[in-house]
Amino acid sequence: MDYHELVIPEHRAKPKFLKWLDSAINPPISAQDTLNNLHNQFDIDKAVGVQLDRIGDILGVPRNLPFQPSDGISSVMLDENYRAILRAAIAKEHFNGAVPCMYSLMQLLLGKSGLYLIVIDNQDMSVEIIIFGKIDSLIKDEIEHGMIVPRPEGVSMTINITENKIFSWGLDNEVFSGWGNGYWLPVRNNF
Repeated sequence: MDYHELVIPEHRAKPKFLKWLDSAINPPISAQDTLNNLHNQFDIDKAVGVQLDRIGDILGVPRNLPFQPSDGISSVMLDENYRAILRAAIAKEHFNGAVPCMYSLMQLLLGKSGLYLIVIDNQDMSVEIIIFGKIDSLIKDEIEHGMIVPRPEGVSMTINITENKIFSWGLDNEVFSGWGNGYWLPVRNNF
């Protein structure tokens, strides 16, 4: 709202009055604009730089990785990757330990990346997860270090990541293939 339009005609041409009016109304207007934009500054999809760092502080997820990534990549995450890790931290808080919940959360986290996820519950407090598709080396490192895939408490988890089609009897599609084309997953020890 332009408060100068509300000034009566007698005072519109007086520069001292207009300066006084600006000094009185500009601070509250500035504060109101800041408050109106606060939700945008800390929206995980719109935040950048320091704002993402503050979201990370709230979630307890630092920007520095706790390991040195492969391929000589810096351990300080860029905004886009950090945003993905923050989303994963939020998803872990919503995970109830059920396989369908894992599928839905992983679809939210990795759905646009073109990766396929297969979860095998061995019914012995262990889970095998197979991730198939072209994967960035940094995302692969983060998955292997438990930063993306939610793990139920007390459940052991084996993660296999492959870009090759997975061996399967009688299936031939974009994920599975038979003899000669399918990748044999490592054998799991039942101990």
